[in-house]
Amino acid sequence: MKDHLGRRTAVVFAGSGASGAYHAGVLKALDEAGVRIDLMVGSGVGVLAAAFGAAASGSALYGDRGLWREISSRRVFRLRPGFRFLRSLGIVALSAFLVPALLALLLGLLLPAFLAVDFARPGFMAEISRALAALAPGLRLFFIFALAAPTFFGFLFLLFRGAAILKSSKRRFGEALESAFDLSGIESELARRLWEVARGPAINEKSPETAEVGRQYAGLIAENSGQPGFRGLVLRAANLDARKPLVLKLVSDDRRPVSRGVEGDDLLDLKDAAVAPLLYDVVATAFTATPLASPRRVRLPKQGAFGGEVHRIAEASAMAGSGLSEAIALGADQIVLVTATAKDPGPMGERRGLKSLAAAFLALQERTSIESDLRQAERLNRIVETVGHQKSTGEREWQDPVTGRRFRSVVIHVVRPRRSLLRPLDLDGAVDPSNEVETSLLDWMDEGHRDAHRCFLDAALGEEKHKDEGAPHTAPAGLSL
Repeated sequence: MKDHLGRRTAVVFAGSGASGAYHAGVLKALDEAGVRIDLMVGSGVGVLAAAFGAAASGSALYGDRGLWREISSRRVFRLRPGFRFLRSLGIVALSAFLVPALLALLLGLLLPAFLAVDFARPGFMAEISRALAALAPGLRLFFIFALAAPTFFGFLFLLFRGAAILKSSKRRFGEALESAFDLSGIESELARRLWEVARGPAINEKSPETAEVGRQYAGLIAENSGQPGFRGLVLRAANLDARKPLVLKLVSDDRRPVSRGVEGDDLLDLKDAAVAPLLYDVVATAFTATPLASPRRVRLPKQGAFGGEVHRIAEASAMAGSGLSEAIALGADQIVLVTATAKDPGPMGERRGLKSLAAAFLALQERTSIESDLRQAERLNRIVETVGHQKSTGEREWQDPVTGRRFRSVVIHVVRPRRSLLRPLDLDGAVDPSNEVETSLLDWMDEGHRDAHRCFLDAALGEEKHKDEGAPHTAPAGLSL
């Protein structure tokens, strides 16, 4: 929204995994309220809400057939085909031990009945013993085959698969060992949904190459810039090789001069035909949380310090920052920061196992980035209000004497839950052990919808109503936590 002072509003979505469902609920509340949003910023899984929200297509995430109504751990983190084959061989090998154990258990359960029959008809147990002795050769053959065959076929599979990878490219051998999970299914789904938004849901043609999907989607937002529902867009990913964020932007050219918060060269413009294909690659990093999934490999555009190089990119949670600095750099005076991390998250319900360890690590990364950005923004606001000079417009501005960058005071509203009900990897929902209440992704989406009103919309809509009634309007200042 823009008030009579010309404030530019940005919404920043930051988080990992299940946080995307919370983002979808907040996006739904913003769309229903009809507030004016000028810029969508996405970091981590937040790239989904930012990308679809910028094209007025949030229903692709929260609608009746929205993405977050169909997400599950099995659908996102599927084992690679090779690992699934090896797992099947392992199950066959395990049966070599399970089948004899099950037969022994069955005989133990039937033994009282056999003894009763033998008492009524002497010699029955001798017949059972002879029948079991006749089965012994077959059981021995099954036992040998169940142990030897998986080992043999597993060895052949690894031999031929490794040879095929080495024949195509020796460098790809290491890529095959980076992760056991295959994200191609969810990535294809994202490509399909982006293509439907770019070309319309009634199309019958199959999604083209991902580069074309990114190019068409960026073109859609650029062509409709300034139209109702369409917003500027900033997407963040982690560039693992450059060891800094990869940031894409698509904003209108008619924006007023802004105070700089980050170097402008760090933001690649999606209006550039060489940059536009990267839009899909950055959106596809939504679930590539390291080290659970392999990073994506992209070729950077020729301009810039790494022109033409192939770099690995992953979910932005691997890097510091949540997107606040990019929003400030692009002229946002009012920022709505959306995070599924509660201010006081409390202890985790599950604290054992690999999944719990990975979830705790991702939650720690997300919380560290959010709190660090909020502290930095609060510090800059204090500096601006203390030593900044007042401009003719009534705004206060401070210029850093070391870097020459100029900063203004920024109003920040933080939309966050009172309590973190789901962790990043709880894509199948979770049960709170303290009260045994089950929370699903749809419940988490509804929580985001309620928190959007509680933390921002109720005050913003009341402010608009107050202004429409002719009452004097006073711009808020500082952080609203």
